[in-house]
Amino acid sequence: MTTLLILFACTDGESTDSSPDTDANSDTDSDTGPDTGEDCEQAYTGPVYIGFEETCPPFVTDGTAAIVWNCDSTDWWFDVYTVDWTTGGELWTRQTGSENPWDENHMIPVYDSDGESTLYPCDTPTMDSLTWHVVIYDTDGAEADCAVWGDEPESLGTGCEDWN
Repeated sequence: MTTLLILFACTDGESTDSSPDTDANSDTDSDTGPDTGEDCEQAYTGPVYIGFEETCPPFVTDGTAAIVWNCDSTDWWFDVYTVDWTTGGELWTRQTGSENPWDENHMIPVYDSDGESTLYPCDTPTMDSLTWHVVIYDTDGAEADCAVWGDEPESLGTGCEDWN
């Protein structure tokens, strides 16, 4: 079983998402490039966080989640979108819904995918028993933001926002 982890950084005027643009996700004029908005002349200087920039491109208007995950018969994958640059992050997975839980930890590289093995099969009973915790780091390597979701987010005691 392989786990694919991808971390995308959203910065002023430039999208790092490799998926095709859709009208709902793009505010682009073919002559002038991305609409940078009135307050977006300078590069983004706010905090690093999981999500999408709300006032400067790239911003999302179609309800796209900043953390997307899924699996199939051979792979799990996670896309984590951040505002501003990061040095990557980490993903912890714990099978909180099991009497004999298993823990895993995977590094999340920036703009890349990474294949690592996992013991978790992609099936409904397993998915329903897992709890995930993502941490992202700023460019200095300090924790910038985190999220937790799944079976029992409160059981990890992370202090992170429940992403459900």
